[in-house]
This record gives sequence, C-alpha cells and structure tokens, in this order.
Amino acid sequence: AIYADMGGQQPNTFAQVSMGRLRSIRINMVGELEMPGTFILPATATAFNALYLSGGPANYGSYRNIEIHRDGKLHQTIDIYDFLMKADQSNNLILKSEDVVFIPIANKRILVSGEFKRRAFFELKEDESLEDLINFAGGFSESAYTLNVKIYRKTQEGINILDIPFKALKTTTLDD
Repeated sequence: AIYADMGGQQPNTFAQVSMGRLRSIRINMVGELEMPGTFILPATATAFNALYLSGGPANYGSYRNIEIHRDGKLHQTIDIYDFLMKADQSNNLILKSEDVVFIPIANKRILVSGEFKRRAFFELKEDESLEDLINFAGGFSESAYTLNVKIYRKTQEGINILDIPFKALKTTTLDD
C-alpha cells in the first residue's frame, strides 16, 4: 500500500486534517411563509433546512409547488408531500447563495374530517383524486363506514352533499 508507513506500532508518517468554518450563504424566503425574509445558512443547507428555519408554509401556502429560483430563473419545483408522507428526500436540493425560495398560495385545499386517521387540510394537485386524498389522510379509521364517502361542497347556492361510492374514489376529482 502507498501509505504503509502510517500503520503499525511505530508509524513513520502522520497525517492531520482539520476543517475551518463553513462559508455562509444568503437565502431569500418569500411568499406564503410563517417567517419570510433573508436567512444566513451554512453552505451545506438544503431546501428543507431553509423551510424548517422559516417556519414552513403559512396557512394558505403550498406544500406541493415550492419554487426554487436561481439566477433569476425557476430552477426547480419541490413537492414536500413526498418527504412528509414517504420520507423521500430526492427533491431536497442543496441551495446556493442568493437562491430565492418562493411559496405560492395553494390552489386546491381540501378539509378532511370524520373517520380518517389524519384530519386536517390537505393540498391536491390537478391530477389527484379522492383516493389520493384518503391516502394522504392515512386511510380510514377503524370505525369508518366505507360504502360511501360524503363530500360537502360549498357553492354560491349553498352546500351540496355528494355521496361517492367506494368504487369511485379513484375517479372522483375534488374542488378547492
């Protein structure tokens, strides 16, 4: 081996490695955030780190369409549901100084209530169905009646109540 003198009881060669301080980068966090502003982060910071430090999306902020702008252009769009639901960090890019993280307003938010494991607002993309929403909600609770799912849809005329059969969950689309 090339470094044979470094091993054994009486080494003749020594190596020492030390790291100085990491450089810092400036990231601008704008849009529908809990704490928008400019943040100074270590050069190893990722989009998820910046989102965490800024408090994440605010009440009407999108979790599914987070934009990273670099050099004045849209560089990447991030959907953090992949991370929150499946621990998939493949969209967690390393940020560069002067990147802008923009959180737009969510386009389609649906309130899930009743016999589901997670009851909250969820955001759906245009191609996602009622079945996707139920998956985001963790599925039905043990005491759920699953023959039909009720949708309460607010309109200008009042509230429409729709009964969706279980077999139609995959093909049923939802409105905001």
